[in-house]
Amino acid sequence: MLSQRNRTAWGVFILILLTYTAVEIPLWIVLDYTIPKTLLIINSLVGFFFLIDLILNVFIYKHLDDHSLTAKSGNRLKKYMNFWFFVDLISVIPFDILIISFDLPRELDFLGLIRVIKLVRFSKVESFAQKTGQGEFTNPAMMRIFYFLYWIFLVMHWFACGWVSIHGKEFFLDENKKILLINGIQQADYLTTYVKALYWSVTTLTTIGYGDITPANNKEIMYVITIELVGAGLYGYIIGNIANLISNVDMAKANFIEKMERVTTFMKYRHIPDDLQDKVQQYYTYLWENRKGYDESSVMSDLPSSLKMKVALYLNKEMLEKIPLFKGATEELLKELVMNLKPLIYTPEDYIFRKGEIGKNLYFITKGRVQVMDETTNTIFATLDEGSFFGEIALLTSERRTATIKSIDYCDLYTLDKETFDNVIGRYPDFKAEMKRKAEERKNALHEKENKK
Repeated sequence: MLSQRNRTAWGVFILILLTYTAVEIPLWIVLDYTIPKTLLIINSLVGFFFLIDLILNVFIYKHLDDHSLTAKSGNRLKKYMNFWFFVDLISVIPFDILIISFDLPRELDFLGLIRVIKLVRFSKVESFAQKTGQGEFTNPAMMRIFYFLYWIFLVMHWFACGWVSIHGKEFFLDENKKILLINGIQQADYLTTYVKALYWSVTTLTTIGYGDITPANNKEIMYVITIELVGAGLYGYIIGNIANLISNVDMAKANFIEKMERVTTFMKYRHIPDDLQDKVQQYYTYLWENRKGYDESSVMSDLPSSLKMKVALYLNKEMLEKIPLFKGATEELLKELVMNLKPLIYTPEDYIFRKGEIGKNLYFITKGRVQVMDETTNTIFATLDEGSFFGEIALLTSERRTATIKSIDYCDLYTLDKETFDNVIGRYPDFKAEMKRKAEERKNALHEKENKK
């Protein structure tokens, strides 16, 4: 089964093919040009990939139904087979190639538009996200702006093709009636025809309208009225929504900036010293650059226990397995530990704990560096970085801290409190004994270093 990332890539690929189809088929119908061999090959490949997409859809929806947690969401395949399966099946048929190959009447050209119906499945951001597994597009506002512009340009193209069909392609040519030779056959200058029609479509939809291309009969007048009404509606939609979309491009950053303004206002109101204000602002800057301003604990607390377990394992299991202290730990023990880890951030020169304090927490470093030192003599025993741990001696032996731990730079840590640690380790006596042995070894090593100093 395709992974989420692969589903996203495939969905984008199919959308590109559909966009090509939605652009090329209307042009072929209204301009009545001879399709070059290159386009014939491309159109055949489009049908082939649409067939693969149909097959994949069946397997994907069946897989989702088999692994669905609720009955309501477990009927995706049935819904797909009731309607969209037939749309996808028809989109596989290359009507344009069949019409050309069997010399069928050109009045049947409209059948090629049936392929474009498949594009309706991607008509909304939510539809695209569902089709692609919601893998890569994590910013809904950006996706909505992209989709808005995408459909605007596609509608402009369709209206331009409709105007060529109603107005006649000869009208758009210059006085010299430019002629091109394609496959040895004389044909009109399609580029000039389309560019002028697109120009008319854009000016009409945007309610600018210079009047240089005007309707000549009732049919054309009604067509222009329709497009002008659509253009007026689009103009209102743009004014009402585009500013809101832009303001929500990065909701997380907007919320973070608002939070920073509240904190800054509070510090000024309470006359916090400037150096302390700078330190607070540097902390929030670090929080944004590394965690996008989110508190990991609050995000995790909103998840159900099953998902919380999976996310916690993804975030922390690899880290725990690299730590020598947990070498040989069972899968069950690691699961219990990762579920109880809590994230912490320390700024440079912060004391995480001091020598002589009662040990209540075990710490794991995921980012940054700390110094193991004797604060009274300013002796540095060791420097610990990513993947290291500390605080286990006092935690296991119920003794006071044997050294001071000070952060060198910004440090991302995970901590496990003594009560939880004792409850978890108590259920694994062999592992507890091994940890105590390692703690004693580390304690003796620290004493030796201290005596040598």
